[in-house]
Amino acid sequence: MTIKGFIQKTIRGLYGRYHFIVEGIGGILVPLTDSGYLMAELTRRLKLPCVLVARSTLGTINHTLLSIESLRRRKIPLLGVFINGPKNRDNRNAIERFGDVPVLGEIERIATLTTSSIAAAARKLDRKATLKPHFT
Repeated sequence: MTIKGFIQKTIRGLYGRYHFIVEGIGGILVPLTDSGYLMAELTRRLKLPCVLVARSTLGTINHTLLSIESLRRRKIPLLGVFINGPKNRDNRNAIERFGDVPVLGEIERIATLTTSSIAAAARKLDRKATLKPHFT
């Protein structure tokens, strides 16, 4: 079985039994195999909705809008965007306006990843703008 087939079979086996997140390993256009099988292709094939995580720093408006465009061109449903890094209201507003997508939350950089530091960051999120409606 190929790595592509293994990934698809594993994820399909979880459908309906669990809520899960498939991390995009650096972006939607990152190849998963040497033959160039992209994360976007896996996402589309599995019919997974997407939450885009964008950095908050210089270049994010362009990068995020290009990623949104790529998802839409492939007909991959986009639930929204999380912004990671120092808060920047102008970047957030531009992504929401020009990307026509909600920003679900902003998460500042977590210096040391631990269970408690991740939980503390999660508690700061706006509960009304999270993914909870999508996991009923």
